[in-house]
Amino acid sequence: VDYVLESGVYKGVSTELWSLFVKDVVGVDVFISPEAEARLGGAANVRLISGDGRQLLPAALEAEPTRRAAVFIDGPKGEL
Repeated sequence: VDYVLESGVYKGVSTELWSLFVKDVVGVDVFISPEAEARLGGAANVRLISGDGRQLLPAALEAEPTRRAAVFIDGPKGEL
């Protein structure tokens, strides 16, 4: 796997974990929380994108067809 595409960043905990094990992480969420921005702001291998993952994830995969991607769909766990 060359990079992880994550849909559902919330506080950035799982995104931070992915960043420890893969070269690049792209996190997509409808709303990037200030907590996620603070947690991940210093990570050189993390890029956060605000928007609808249903549209952005397929576009991201199509933009880099030669890179092997893991797609992680994360969702609410009752804290919203």
